[in-house]
Amino acid sequence: MTEQCLDVLATIPGLVKLGFTARGCTGNMSSLSKITSLEELDVRSCSSAGAIVDAAALLPKLRVFSLSGATITPRSLQSLIQCNNLVKLDISFCRNVEGGTPFPLMTTVEELNLKGCQSVLCLGVLANFPSLRKLNVKNMYVSSEVLKEFRGRNVVVRYRC
Repeated sequence: MTEQCLDVLATIPGLVKLGFTARGCTGNMSSLSKITSLEELDVRSCSSAGAIVDAAALLPKLRVFSLSGATITPRSLQSLIQCNNLVKLDISFCRNVEGGTPFPLMTTVEELNLKGCQSVLCLGVLANFPSLRKLNVKNMYVSSEVLKEFRGRNVVVRYRC
């Protein structure tokens, strides 16, 4: 995806949903932030996800963001704290999601998919999310104490393989 292509997409009035394939996620993605009407963004398996996350954080209406299988780091997720409307975040099967991830600061997220993220160590912190209603942690170890915390808050947890 070239910067010129993103600039053209930004001129489409009312564009609310956009998805890229792994091949489409190369080049300068900063122009993505110009598509201010965007509410849903799917960039599964993209290798340059850090730049995409930075651009996506500037989208004022972004509600649904899928980074499934993308290469991300806790630092690249920091900019998502700015997404005040983000309610659904899918980072399933992402590598390098570990301690230091800014989950506690993402207070608007209602649905979080961490399926297959083996290195996430802070599941207990997620029980304090004020808006969290659904959590997918399939293929991950979840202690009975943490499950009890989620159940106490009426959070639906999917945790079995």
